[in-house]
This record gives sequence, C-alpha cells and structure tokens, in this order.
Amino acid sequence: MMAPRTTAVFLILLIFSRVSSAQPRLSTSFLAVNPASGETLLAYDPAGLLSTPLPTGSLIKVFTLISALRQDPSLARLSVLCGKTSASRDPFDGCWYLPGHGKVGMSEALAYSCNRYFRVLGEKVNPAVFWTTLVEFGLISPSQAARCLRWTARDTVEAMIGLSARLLVKPRSMLYAYCCLVNGGFLFQPGEVTTRVRFVPLEQSALHTVSEGMFGCCAYGSGANAFLSPADSVAGKTGTAAYCLSGKVVAGKTHGLFIGFVPAGDQPHTGIIVFSPEGTGSKAAVTAEPILSVFSLLRNRHPSLAGEQVESKDIRTVQ
Repeated sequence: MMAPRTTAVFLILLIFSRVSSAQPRLSTSFLAVNPASGETLLAYDPAGLLSTPLPTGSLIKVFTLISALRQDPSLARLSVLCGKTSASRDPFDGCWYLPGHGKVGMSEALAYSCNRYFRVLGEKVNPAVFWTTLVEFGLISPSQAARCLRWTARDTVEAMIGLSARLLVKPRSMLYAYCCLVNGGFLFQPGEVTTRVRFVPLEQSALHTVSEGMFGCCAYGSGANAFLSPADSVAGKTGTAAYCLSGKVVAGKTHGLFIGFVPAGDQPHTGIIVFSPEGTGSKAAVTAEPILSVFSLLRNRHPSLAGEQVESKDIRTVQ
C-alpha cells in the first residue's frame, strides 16, 4: 500500500494529467479545502488569481437569496416566469439562457442560475441588507459596504444578479464564505495559519433552499458537468463573470468560476473553487469534476489522507 505522501503525489499527477487535457497551458487556478477546518488540501494558483479581487459572476446569487430570506422569509415562495430572451437584448433585462427557464421557484432558479429570477428577487431586497450580508460572510469590508450603499439601484441589482464588474471579491474569500454554509456557520480566514474569524448565524430554511439549489446545480442545472455519481454527489454553484484583469473590463470575454462540495449534504470532506481566466462557469465545472472525483476516491480508500496538506510548490515539482 502506498504511503500517504506517495498517494498525495500520485493524486496530483492524476489530477494534472486530466486537467491538462482540458487546459493545455494550465492557466486555471484552483483551491481545495477541508470545509470543517478551513485547511488547504490542494492548491494551484501560480499567478495569485485566487487572492485577487475579481467580479463574482453568479456565485453571488447564493448571498442574494440569503439576504432576501433574512429580510422576508415569505419570499421563499416567489416564482418567476423566465421567458425567451432576444440575443440583442440588454442582459439586465433578460436571462443568459435565451430559450428561457420557464416558471421557476427559488431553489430551481439557483440551480439554473436564472438571471431573470434574481433580477425580480434583487429588486425586492433592501440594499443595506445585501451589503451587510456580504460583510458578515467576509466578502467585503464595512468601508466597502458604506461605499456600495451609494450605488444606483441598477448597479446594486446587477451586483445581486452577478452581472456587475464593479463588485470585486477574492475567489478565495468566496470559497470560505460558501464553506460557512456547509460547516454549521463557521467563517475561516486563510493565511499561513487558517483561523476562525466568526460564527455566522444561519437560518435553517435558507440553508435548506441553498442546499437544494446547489445540489440541483450539479444534478441538472448549470453545473451538471461536475456531477460525479449518485454515490458521490456534488453540491455546487457556477459563476460566469465579467472579464476583468488588471482593473480593465474586456467586452465579449468572461471568467469562469465554480465552487463545489463533495459529498453533497451534511459534512462534505472537500470544498473546491476553480477559476478559469477565460470561459464560463460550466467550463470551470468541467475542470472541477476530476479533482473532486479523485478526492472522493482517496477519501474512501485512504481516509488518513484527508487532512494532509499539499502546497503549490509540490505541484510544480511533479509537472
């Protein structure tokens, strides 16, 4: 039987052999963590993109949903008809899925990442509640929230949908905010030593809706490319964000992001964020699938490996 360290190196080689086929230049960054402790399990981020404030894309929709239910729990019953959208229409007035998603409720809208639903929902949310929620989850600072409160109504709702190029969040911070949703409310701060920042109270009804939506995302929605198997289910969320590197927005191009947890449900052992400099959230989910599948395999066969940390420098030595 291979020693845990040998197994870890084998894991890295296997992951990179599969990721390389989809991303020949290995431009994609990713970070895998233990959601319960915040510890890094595997990291590849040579350009430091995961620690760079970037547009959120639809990853923000989860926190729009939480803000809405904090403000008015009855919004859980909101349903919206997402009809056809013309390709020439302003994205703010339609949905990325041009044929339309049909009539959707809250968890389905999260699974499909329906822009039309989240515009309707966002227009019902008090901006102060939204920005306060982002502060609680460590996505922005209180001073940033104060500035964001001066945004126009349209700019704010665009941020709630995930269309904004103004709302910038570090992908690493976004992963830890999502971990807070699956570990009982504990928010961690990454660093040389991972530290617990605070406990965030979470409403069970909101968590249930988020859980349903994230499972649906990978089972039948925008993140189905990350689906493993009924035995190793994944819960996740895709994000297709405005392309913005070095502070410059480039029209017609997008970043792709995906956050996923395995197994879906209580106590996932692995959480991951994938950032593709070019592409969509669905493309990022393609990269996440082999990484999550190998972690699932090794978790089942070598439980002692689960807490072993592997750093970016280790990855570079085996390329």
